[in-house]
Amino acid sequence: MATTQKKPASGARSAQRKTSGGSRAAPPRAKSSSKGGNSSRAKSTQPPIRREVAAVVCLLLALCVLVSNFTSDGWLIARVPKVMKGLLGPGFFLSVPALLGVSWIQWNHRGRPVAMRTVCALLVPYLFGSVWHILFCKEDLSDAAQLFRTLWESGFALKSGGVLSGGTAHGFMAVLGKPASAMIFCVLIAVLLLPVLQINGTSMTDSLQDGDIVVALNGNKYKTGDIIAFYYNNNILVKRVIAYAGDWVNIDSEGNVYVNDVLLNEPYVTEKALGDCNITLPYQVPDGRCFVMGDHRATSIDSRNTAVGCVSSDMVIGRILVRVWPLSEFEIVH
Repeated sequence: MATTQKKPASGARSAQRKTSGGSRAAPPRAKSSSKGGNSSRAKSTQPPIRREVAAVVCLLLALCVLVSNFTSDGWLIARVPKVMKGLLGPGFFLSVPALLGVSWIQWNHRGRPVAMRTVCALLVPYLFGSVWHILFCKEDLSDAAQLFRTLWESGFALKSGGVLSGGTAHGFMAVLGKPASAMIFCVLIAVLLLPVLQINGTSMTDSLQDGDIVVALNGNKYKTGDIIAFYYNNNILVKRVIAYAGDWVNIDSEGNVYVNDVLLNEPYVTEKALGDCNITLPYQVPDGRCFVMGDHRATSIDSRNTAVGCVSSDMVIGRILVRVWPLSEFEIVH
């Protein structure tokens, strides 16, 4: 099964997420222990609330920044905006949307991985401050001994990118120059707004190979034949859309696929096969879901098997747009 792992942006690392053969992971069993001759008791299996706590903290920080526009009464309301301005400069203006975005991501995680989306959201104001610093900062930063103080004060006055954003931009400009630095930071911002994934497995061969890095376009706008990425069992899978809700799907013994009794033209499939199919054919796609299959039909575990089933719209990350690695294979994905 072709799974993916999200690629980190700007040096951030993310944990790998893999599956083995598309099988569902067995749920953890509660272990019991005994102490001092007491009877065994099952350990608590309640899910942790760390993400919900993070969501509340980010929401409170965003509210502090918003309220600071009307009053500076209160220790947090006075300090939080000042620190953000000193660190991010004009990137401060995107701190509220970023914090609200992180709060929403953490609160609505539904057990799915959120680390990369959280990091990407928090990096947007930081990178925006860097771009602003490169393009518009006119402060004299030639005195290295006073660089930190100058960046902090000018960042608070919104005249530079601040200590964090401005310092990073200043370092890039010193090494690469202004035009190249501006281009790099603009590309990084674009990458943060689009999911970057790495393919694991061979179920999408020959369209996508194991180890390929692809960029997805967020949203649920896709059509039959598009390759989409979606969440499954705390992993991200990549498959091709075959049919929509209400369509009837049939597959013969030779692997030919029919949708509503019409044979699909599938030039992306090099070797047809019925594959691992345990659903009753013909099969009608349930409401609100789509039927997906991998291009390597003999090995792919997909909607033909109840272990994966059809994909609901809220599971979809987006449509795979372009392969960016390896560079020799850079192309729009069809």
